[in-house]
Parts: sequence; C-alpha cells; structure tokens
Amino acid sequence: MSSSAAAHPESFFFKSSRKATRKGPHEPFGMNRRYHHWNQQRENAPYRMELADILPTRAAALEKDDKIVFHMVGDTGAAHNPGAQQNIAYHMADQVKGSTLPDQPSFFYHLGDIVYSFGEEKFYMDEFYKPYAIYEAPIFGIPGNHDGYIVSDSPYSLDAYMRHFCAPLARVTPASINADFNRPRPAMTQPNPYFRLNAPHVTIIGLYSNTGGQLDDTNSTEQQDWLAQELKDAPKNKCLIVAVHHPPFSRGHHGNATDVQLAMDTASKAARRWPDAVFSGHVHNYERFTRTLDGVQIPYVVAGAGGHTGYHVDSVDESSPLPRGVKAEKIETVHPGFLRVSVDDTELRCEYHLIPPHESIEDPTTVFDPFVLNWKTNKLQ
Repeated sequence: MSSSAAAHPESFFFKSSRKATRKGPHEPFGMNRRYHHWNQQRENAPYRMELADILPTRAAALEKDDKIVFHMVGDTGAAHNPGAQQNIAYHMADQVKGSTLPDQPSFFYHLGDIVYSFGEEKFYMDEFYKPYAIYEAPIFGIPGNHDGYIVSDSPYSLDAYMRHFCAPLARVTPASINADFNRPRPAMTQPNPYFRLNAPHVTIIGLYSNTGGQLDDTNSTEQQDWLAQELKDAPKNKCLIVAVHHPPFSRGHHGNATDVQLAMDTASKAARRWPDAVFSGHVHNYERFTRTLDGVQIPYVVAGAGGHTGYHVDSVDESSPLPRGVKAEKIETVHPGFLRVSVDDTELRCEYHLIPPHESIEDPTTVFDPFVLNWKTNKLQ
C-alpha cells in the first residue's frame, strides 16, 4: 500500500478485545422459487439513510467540496478462490489510503451477491469481513440472489444479510471480530434491503431484485410503488443513481432482467423522473449500455466481476438483440475489476479499474472505459 497513506478524518472501525461466540453452522437446502419472503423493516419506512449518520465529519466536508468519490462492484464472495477478490480489495483500499479529500473514495457500494452460495452466516467472515478488513471506509450493499436464498435454520430469506447490513445498531458481529480482532468492522445499519442513501452531490436508490429477478411478488407492487415515490421525492439538485443486482440489460449468459426493467420503467413513468444512471452486478463481467429515451441518455453499467469467479470473467454474445433505444457501448470479458465513480454538481465520471495478475498484485490498475455523463443535461460526453 502507499506509504503516503491518508487516514479517514473519522474511523468507521471499532477497537475491541471482546471474544466472539461462535454459532453452529447453517446448512443450505436446494430451492428454485423466484421470490422468497423476508422480514420487511416497515417500521423504518420510507427506508432512507444519510451518509452523515455514518460519517458526520466527512459528510460535512463533502458538502463544501466540489465532488464525492466512491467504489462500486458486485459478485465478490470467493471463499474457495479468493485471489481476485483480495486483489480488488487491495486496490480499492489503496485508493482510499493513498489519497485525500476530495479525491479519496468515501465508501464502497456493493451491487449484490456478497456471500455465496446461499448467503449463509458461516461464510461472512471469509467472504466479506476478511477481504475488506483493509478497506478503511463504510460498505453499503444491496442483496443479490445468492444473498436471498433460504438456509435451513431460518424461515425467511436474507436472514444473515439483515444481520450484517440492516442491523438496528452498529454492533460488532462474531464474524467481524474473528476476521480482524483488533479492529472489527461494525455491522451496517441500513433501514431495509432496498433503501435510499442520501449523500453530498448524489442520491443512490438501491433495489432488491430478489432471487429470480423481480422487484415484487406476483400479487404485489410494494417495492415498485416505493421506487416511484423515491424517484419523485429525490432531490433535483443531485445526481440520481439506481442500483439493482439483476441488470436490466446484459448480453451475458443470464440475459436481460426484463421484469426488473419493466418495474423500473413503470415507477419512472409514475414519478415522471428517470434515473441519471443505473448500476448492476449478477453477470460476472463488465458491460456498458446507453439507453436513449426522448433525447435523454441513461448509462446502464454491469459490474459483476468482483472476484467470485476468480480471474475468470463471463463472456457475452454480441449477437444478442437489445431493446429499441439501447446501444451496447463497451465490454470487458477478460479481467476482473471495480468501478470508481465521481459525482459533482454537473458530471458523473466513471472508470472501470482492471486489476493486475495476482503475482503482480502491487502493480497499478488499468483504467478501462472512462466515461462522463452530464447528469444535468443527461448527455454523455
């Protein structure tokens, strides 16, 4: 890591000497349902969270600065083949340690599939807390399909995810303290699996696309209606990002998450407001699309090569048809990587950082497909 490391103005970590109490293992069982019921945190509605609640000093500084920087990627959990995940974590952490505000990343927003294969509690230490023990910033995250699968000791989906990302208090979990005894990462206190993060210069609406790629069960539009209200209420003077695990558009083997796109479109039409950009995971590669609607350009980015499949990245079928108005811009199907996103009062700037080979982990990343969106005019530059 850089020797000129700059520490955060405030720590997000706990110093602790408490001993962890281990729980018995959770065993997954097979299932193929598309939608699994989970404990909705309705007492926390409308599911909004302020960055200032987590980092008050930094948020105040960012309000005065001209931009905010953060990381995004999905599909990271890699207990059996951790090399690429550790490589990505190393370089994201180095970007935090080796810079200062306003260029220093303030958080990592995970795009889902945090823990494989069934989101079990027993894998959180190796697949989440250990790799990111060196990442000196908060980690927010929406769940992916693997996070929502049901394990044998819980009647509800997202049981372990809720414990680590939607905790009522920022407490230290056994998985965290076993990963880093001296400085364990506290559980995140998001109000719900789908929620709105309010930060300086940017609003991020995170959705939960369940285990099968849809926002709601067949007899409900609860999350879709919530999305419509959040799109309508989100500040107009900030860039508006939507994050959802299943990508509305992809030429990878999973294909387009059509149900997700239809629900998002319905909500956007009801709110009379479209997101400025959409970020997803699920497909283990990098893809970028531009969707044009009445002259408005919306980038849709897939960043799901976060380490789960090691140094193998999913291929795409470039002959796959895309919906009208959607254009494929860039693909990366060789190297894993992560996103560095910067937002100011006019522009969203995005870079995909390709990691070096594991034997050369200290080599710098390679920037691929940098693009700029003027989010005020909704034009790509």
